Amino acid sequence: MKFIEDLTNALDAKDLGRCLELLDQTPDHILSSPEAQFLTGRVLIEAGRNSEALVHLEYAANAVSLDAVDDVLQVARVLLSCGGDSASKHLLSKLLTTQVPSSFSFTQLEGITDLYLIMESPENALTILSSCYSHYENQANFLEFLELLGKAFAHSDSVWEELEVYLLGLKIEPFNTRLHHSISRALSKLSLFDDANTHLEFIEKLNPDFKRKAIALDYFQACKSGSFETQERLKKQWLQ
Repeated sequence: MKFIEDLTNALDAKDLGRCLELLDQTPDHILSSPEAQFLTGRVLIEAGRNSEALVHLEYAANAVSLDAVDDVLQVARVLLSCGGDSASKHLLSKLLTTQVPSSFSFTQLEGITDLYLIMESPENALTILSSCYSHYENQANFLEFLELLGKAFAHSDSVWEELEVYLLGLKIEPFNTRLHHSISRALSKLSLFDDANTHLEFIEKLNPDFKRKAIALDYFQACKSGSFETQERLKKQWLQ
């Protein structure tokens, strides 16, 4: 459909004026398709008209094929961007009644997890990830799965479980700086600062340019120095 193509091109070009012009010129019966409703919602979000966008996006959510997982996730993400949390959550729930979580690609599983975490529903993410554990246990991307699981535990404030998952990952890749950094963060939440510092010093040996190493080391030095003001300032930087 030419309208869909023209509107997509205008969105890609970030030409909001052209997008709005196309919407004004297009008959309602053409705008009624799910894809047109979705694109219309995106345009209205760009125009700052979120409440109007939500109406179109909810229509798209009700009409999107649940077999098209990537399309479902795209609609859910855009719904979230205009305040449609409940509609996004409902769409994901519908998807999960028709699909077994282990049938999703890892990228799709990661997308679903991130959506639930954004909606502050880590318990939903953990339920899905737990059901997929045995599926990924013998897969090449098991480590990536563990990191995703650890992230979900972190959002649910299940620090010991988070730490356990990262330590399991370390058995797969003992020199993975990301894992050592995640472990140090979990240990710091448990006030095990000396153990956390050990992992940070190990990162420094492996990669002196590691992105957040300096902030983290400063934080632990501040903890030991007893400077509360410095602790709090660096804590916000490092644990954000």
